[in-house]
Amino acid sequence: MGTSRDLGISAAKLLGAVASTVLLEQAMVRLLEHSERLVMPAARRALLRHLTFNLSVPPPDPREASGNDELAVIVHGCAQNDETGEKTDSLTRAVLAVTGDREMVSQLRLLSDLNLAHARLPQQELSALHALLGDCALDVNDVARSALAPFPPRIPDHCTNAWSVTLHLMRRNTRPDGLPPFLAFLEHAAVSLTDPAARQQLQQWNLAYAQARGLEEPLKACRSSAGPAPRHTRSAPEHRIMVVLLPDGLDEDYCTLRVWHQHDEMFKDDDVLVRQSDLQRVVRQRLAHWTAQKTPRQILVEFWLGLSLINLPVMHWCVPEDLHDGQTRLRVVVRSMGLRPDNSHDGWRAHWSGLIGQEPTARRALCPAGKSAGRPSRHPLILAESPASEAGRAQLLEALHQGVAAVMWDRSNTDVQQFRTYAEMLFDEEPLAELPMRLSQVQSARDGSPQAEALHDAVLIWDDPDRDLPEPSPLRSPDEVSAR
Repeated sequence: MGTSRDLGISAAKLLGAVASTVLLEQAMVRLLEHSERLVMPAARRALLRHLTFNLSVPPPDPREASGNDELAVIVHGCAQNDETGEKTDSLTRAVLAVTGDREMVSQLRLLSDLNLAHARLPQQELSALHALLGDCALDVNDVARSALAPFPPRIPDHCTNAWSVTLHLMRRNTRPDGLPPFLAFLEHAAVSLTDPAARQQLQQWNLAYAQARGLEEPLKACRSSAGPAPRHTRSAPEHRIMVVLLPDGLDEDYCTLRVWHQHDEMFKDDDVLVRQSDLQRVVRQRLAHWTAQKTPRQILVEFWLGLSLINLPVMHWCVPEDLHDGQTRLRVVVRSMGLRPDNSHDGWRAHWSGLIGQEPTARRALCPAGKSAGRPSRHPLILAESPASEAGRAQLLEALHQGVAAVMWDRSNTDVQQFRTYAEMLFDEEPLAELPMRLSQVQSARDGSPQAEALHDAVLIWDDPDRDLPEPSPLRSPDEVSAR
């Protein structure tokens, strides 16, 4: 089946579509032409049946046409005069039902949003807005959460930048104050820009739009309350693999391995019972399977561990040379299983947001040997000992219960002073949001440098409060877990 990786739709074609509905339809047709499934007449007939069933006014019957002309007739019938987006939305759903090609449908949804924007905005305004948003470097999910609180929408996976999010939000109903949600998003996007000239130009576009439609007052209210979006560590969509290790309860030599995989959708592997001595081999096999798929180049691998397993050498199970694709960039972190702060979840999140938003100065905290952790405000923690020891376990437990969301220690305790020196350097030289990736790079380098040697056995707990495990099925019979 053809995918959007093979579609070759050029940026120039999509940019041209901004200024021309004709080019927009051509881009849709070209997208569908690259589907091996839609080459077949039976598939095109199935596509038309879906549309006829779902649309009150179906597109013209293209049976007199053939091949690509048939697709052009279908697209034209859906795209023309589609002021509500109903027809092009039905087209994307029908294409997904017939082809199953989610990557192609993701691009088709973007074109569908653009088609609706043509019906909502004059062509000149739309082209000017596209020019302003073309180079905006923003975490669009953070901006959307800030702009549309307290009911922020889920941003679809095809919305990856300010332009695509703006097009999508044009579909949403106006707020009670009359301001369109996309305009609120643009206001918050503007104040999040670091370039003063770019910020001013976007605000000028917003004001001109509001003045032409009698929306100056709600725009002014939005502008006065808008501030830079709080910084988070994530930007959707992210490829994420969650490896959960559960002690067997009957035999301490065994664990239940549960693996969740998240990208466009959530998948779960079958649970298996694994001897602890075989965990490294089995986990590497699972990671090799998923990284062999057509995935993004950066993957977050989370190991969810209980206290009894927290000191396992999981970082070493993910070195790139041992995976199917040695070029895939893995960001490996440890999450604490069932250990949550004693304070409120909101307090934990506020602490986490403050931690990530810090400048890289004076932000680490050392845990003195033999003393409790004691969370300094908005500081990560470097443990004096690994949790394999009683003192290290007590330090870690107190840190987690107090909501310290980033904790590092040395598994082997071979040279405590050298580890602390290089751990402090790592905390100081990198933005904290990049710490998991940077630590993974250091540990996989194997270049014999003092830093690589000192941090070889470093473990990083990265307990992001906005990331949770999916809910498993409530009941599982014993025969659902197969021995391995």
